[in-house]
Amino acid sequence: MNNLISAFLNNVLPIFLAAGAGAVLGKTTSIQPTTLSKLILFLFSPCLVFVMLTSSELGNDDIVMMMGFTILLMIAVAALMGGIGFLMRWDRSLIAAAVLASMATNAGNYGLSVNKFAFGDAVLPYASVFMVANSLMTYTLGITVACWGAKGTHKAGSPLLAPLRYPFVYALLLALVFNHFHLRLPLPVDRVVQLFSDAAIPTMLVLLGIQLANAPWGRPSGALIATNSIRLIASPLIALALSALFILQGPARQAGILQAAMPTAVTATLLATEFELQPEFVTFSVAFSTLISILTLTPLITFLS
Repeated sequence: MNNLISAFLNNVLPIFLAAGAGAVLGKTTSIQPTTLSKLILFLFSPCLVFVMLTSSELGNDDIVMMMGFTILLMIAVAALMGGIGFLMRWDRSLIAAAVLASMATNAGNYGLSVNKFAFGDAVLPYASVFMVANSLMTYTLGITVACWGAKGTHKAGSPLLAPLRYPFVYALLLALVFNHFHLRLPLPVDRVVQLFSDAAIPTMLVLLGIQLANAPWGRPSGALIATNSIRLIASPLIALALSALFILQGPARQAGILQAAMPTAVTATLLATEFELQPEFVTFSVAFSTLISILTLTPLITFLS
């Protein structure tokens, strides 16, 4: 019991305290969450991904292994959630929203912080690669699913081309080019990119708090319970099986499984709002899974320790 309490106080509670500051800000000011969403989506997040990839000290084999693990995990989670939606005969919009909410893992502001608090700096490179790969899947497969289920103007054009409208993809490709040719940004540009990267996680935490404060709280629906169960329970169980398949050990195994158990990311709300894809359901999923994660992450951290 002492281990559980310690795991909660040292690893989970700080995240909620930071988000709580955002919640107070959201309740006491007229700040618009859509403004922060655009700022993160189009500026801070691409810089964060570029810095994470170009500054990683992992070898190429480790990066490929962790990215393969994460991509396969996200595909499995999306397929499981989509299959449940089809079996339950949900409408297309709800299926797409549920898949998006189950795929978009809060592996950045929440996941990186919890991993650092729980297991130290050794897991951060692996947790960062997971975050990048999850973001890749969210901004590619996730956007494709969102475009498939969206209404109105977002239905225009091919959903396979939808990810190309967002700078994340180009930040990822640029980072891979820089890594391959051992390039460096000019110092003034590098400092600006680093500055925006450093701003990403704090801004995400503030936005998370604002979203929690403004979430449409109500009685959880069957779709919400199913979505959160996939995100918080099924996902880490799948990750546990995949960690054996990919022979993940030590910090890689800890980071992979713990990141897989994170709640739904604010990114899901960003995209749901962008594509008019049941944003209230997705926002409630973010809020509900974040609060419930206290009960699931604490014993998982103790187990992985």
